[in-house]
Amino acid sequence: MSKTYIKLPSLDDTELIPTIKDAVNKADKPENLVFGIYLLYKDEENLNNLVQVTEALRVSHGSEFKLMAQEFTEELVGVGIGRKMAESMYEDEDYVLQIDAHTMFAKNWDATLKMLIELQPKKTILTGMPAPYCYTDGIRTPMKTLYGTGRLLKLEPGNNTYRKNSYGVPIDWVPQWKGTIPNNTEEFIPVKMICSKFAYGRKDFGEYSGVPENAIKYSEESLQTSNLHKKGFRLVFPNTKHFLIGHLYRENINQYGKRYSLVDYVGPEEANNLIYTQDKAYYEAEISKKYKKTLKSM
Repeated sequence: MSKTYIKLPSLDDTELIPTIKDAVNKADKPENLVFGIYLLYKDEENLNNLVQVTEALRVSHGSEFKLMAQEFTEELVGVGIGRKMAESMYEDEDYVLQIDAHTMFAKNWDATLKMLIELQPKKTILTGMPAPYCYTDGIRTPMKTLYGTGRLLKLEPGNNTYRKNSYGVPIDWVPQWKGTIPNNTEEFIPVKMICSKFAYGRKDFGEYSGVPENAIKYSEESLQTSNLHKKGFRLVFPNTKHFLIGHLYRENINQYGKRYSLVDYVGPEEANNLIYTQDKAYYEAEISKKYKKTLKSM
């Protein structure tokens, strides 16, 4: 009986509980799901609701839930810390899924991912940019885009249109990537960058994820990718035309799915300092260390 470990960090995300319910209700074998949930909260009611919902799902569907919760402090801010906390509860489960707390699933998603990964050699991670979803009349719905409805996208090097921080300053210190559909029909396509919103692998991914613990936001994917490559992992895009997994992007939030950002907790000035200045400094320091190690090995 193979188990799937879902590592799930959240910063008081209103989509956390809908995401958990969606994963359980649409799984082929919900009794084989193990959730490692890390909640960073300001409102204790969110923690209480999470405990109640997960206990109810444990009883009704047989899923297992491991919870870790901490009250918000600025020292605990960052996607790296959140993911590290969530994966610290991993206990040798057979498969591992890395997602965000605002994720939508296809029917029988667990069986589909297991089937896909078993077609690949060890140390392979399936990854891609999830399709966008939104709420239509209060119901989660995959969105129609230029690439179709619910299509997983392959990450490729982007152009010079940089993302911007809360002050409109370009995030020009990390490689830029964009999601696109492949120009070939191969079922599996090697890629150079992990998408942190969706990554799936076997036990080897559970034992080593490459997550950079001190990443706050933008540094995460480049550093995780570099760490995984150094350990010999392959990143592969599953080229499926069918809906597999979705993500609620900020631009698609309406009256449903609101989630907090650092600005809500620490204000725009400090959020800018954390996300832009500190995250940039961490990224550049890590890249410098990797470069020096490369020179020493030459």
